[in-house]
Amino acid sequence: MATDIAFDPFQVFEVFHKHCAIIYVKVVRGRRITKGWAKDLVDTPDPYVILTLANSPYSWKKTSVKDNDINPEWQETFTFWLDPEQEHTLEMSLMDANYTVDEHLATASLPLKPLPINSRLKKTINFNETSEVDIEIWGEINEHADLRYSLTLCQEEKQFIDKRKRQIHKAMKTHFGFGAPKNYKEVPVIGIIGSGGGFRAMVSYSGVMSALSELGILDMTTYIGGLSGSAWYLSQLYSHSKWPGLSPSEQRIELRNNIDHSFLWLFKSKGITFVKEVWKKRSRGEPVSFTDLFGHLVGNTLLKDRLDSKLSDQRQAVSDGLSPLPLYTCLHVKNSVSAMVFHEWMEFSPYEIGLPKYGTFLKTEQFSCKFFMGCIVKEFPEPPLHFLQGIWGSAFCIQFKRLLQDDKHVDPVELMRREREELVEELKKDLETCDIQESESSEDENVYEKGTHGEKTTGRSSYCPSLALSVPKRKFTTRH
Repeated sequence: MATDIAFDPFQVFEVFHKHCAIIYVKVVRGRRITKGWAKDLVDTPDPYVILTLANSPYSWKKTSVKDNDINPEWQETFTFWLDPEQEHTLEMSLMDANYTVDEHLATASLPLKPLPINSRLKKTINFNETSEVDIEIWGEINEHADLRYSLTLCQEEKQFIDKRKRQIHKAMKTHFGFGAPKNYKEVPVIGIIGSGGGFRAMVSYSGVMSALSELGILDMTTYIGGLSGSAWYLSQLYSHSKWPGLSPSEQRIELRNNIDHSFLWLFKSKGITFVKEVWKKRSRGEPVSFTDLFGHLVGNTLLKDRLDSKLSDQRQAVSDGLSPLPLYTCLHVKNSVSAMVFHEWMEFSPYEIGLPKYGTFLKTEQFSCKFFMGCIVKEFPEPPLHFLQGIWGSAFCIQFKRLLQDDKHVDPVELMRREREELVEELKKDLETCDIQESESSEDENVYEKGTHGEKTTGRSSYCPSLALSVPKRKFTTRH
């Protein structure tokens, strides 16, 4: 089967994409549907048909019920997505609807070998040598995947970079004068990242952003990223209707008022009110997990009246290139494998979400959709921003794991004392690291490789783990 064989040099692993087959099954009509002559005397059949293709997502389909009709006319078409390289068998079950338990009349199997690609197959299926059902089957190969298989920038991000570089060039001319790049194409790509750490990281990042904004450094930044608490801060900042017109210092007042000083903020939140939303999500066929609850609690604390906001809405905040592009991260892990053994970084932006390791991305508004072999098989609404905040927030998982590992006989006061001692030790290490980095960097000048179009651009600066300011792990190369 045809595959995408062009290798992207920015991918860590080469991924071959196989096209999926879309098979359509039309149940046309039935003839002489019977439960047996004796039963038919008592009750005329109410037939319907169940179609099953085991290797397809949403493999179970069902026609409508035709009341008291032994020669039903259905004319109903169903869609299945299949791997064309596997063998498939269509199972059809003829059923009789009842008020209590439906009666199974018969089952027939039809091997689909080969798949009817670009052709139409008409069959009459016999059940118990008396009942018949006419079906039609046809299919096609879907060569247009809904995923993007490349680590090159998407078109929207390329347009953003072009606008952002022009804004950065203006800021650099203001700050550096004749020392600024000659034109916007020579502008370096500068990134800022914030480390994880729950509410501590969020509060720290708020102060850092205020300082960077006042110093004018934020005006010269292309990307700004975060994990866990830092991602919480960025997401609530970029979801604000007045951003980027509102400075981080001004927005910090609102953030401070939203944060409760007690750990009981989790229980004060209007968590019960989200039950209806979760029920709707479940009824649509979407999975529901503890992340829904945790994300709602975080969002209700940080976003308040912006709970309906979505990540794709943040495109408006960067549409003119007046602010850096926010990047959010989390780890993709497996239930059966330790996270220390297997974990993959996922990247979230207002434009796309994906795994850079494989060079596979999807549009942000498609994040909740169900995919099969790169194709959307069922569309779901884009998840709200607070759900993503629950995904990005790893701090809660760390604290919960610590509670499970600690001695159950230790009282809460002792646990809080241990927590404080650990925080003090972490702070000492951060300060020592900052002092060492400052002494080393004072002997050297900051060097920037001012790259032209198509060159890597990096910057050297002193790095303090508590602030986590550095160039993010993103290949800042203009990619084609």
